[in-house]
Amino acid sequence: TGWILLSAGGILLTLKILLCISSVFLILLFYVQYPRASFATAALVIILLIAIMPSSLNFWANLHGISGQKIITHEDNWGVALLKNESADFKGQTKVFVNGLGQSTIPFYDFHITLGMVPAMVHPEPKDIAVIGMGAGATLFAVGGRPETKSLTSIEIVKPLLRSLVDHEGRHNYPGLQSIFNDRRINYVFGD
Repeated sequence: TGWILLSAGGILLTLKILLCISSVFLILLFYVQYPRASFATAALVIILLIAIMPSSLNFWANLHGISGQKIITHEDNWGVALLKNESADFKGQTKVFVNGLGQSTIPFYDFHITLGMVPAMVHPEPKDIAVIGMGAGATLFAVGGRPETKSLTSIEIVKPLLRSLVDHEGRHNYPGLQSIFNDRRINYVFGD
């Protein structure tokens, strides 16, 4: 499941495949309980169950108890990035989740700004800087505040997080994200 199904098809397709495999037991139960009913009836019930499963967007929105218009989500075999905003127009605070854990917010938290700014300002000559974990991008934004810095490397395990942040920027312009996306010094690395 982890090596093949999640990598090839994502979480929702994996759930559908597991439902199909598990449905063999449902068909057997149906056959034992109602021997006169046809195999086609049981198969039709299973096909209908699979057909009514929500889209990936609605699946994640339902799990977070919010409508699909109020989230941005992308996934790959390493995980799910989900941005959640209570307003339909993505104004106000957006919460950033990676693999179900809250990471940060847009607008950026002061804590994450400080986390990036202090080491960059204290170091006598910060030429090359690496930031592990992207979150909403606040630490990456703050660490690049010195002109002596020639390169910034952002290392993130969940690649769809960047795509989710770009989609957020498409819905609502936020200067912090604009700064990150326009900073030519940043190199994005995705992996464990």
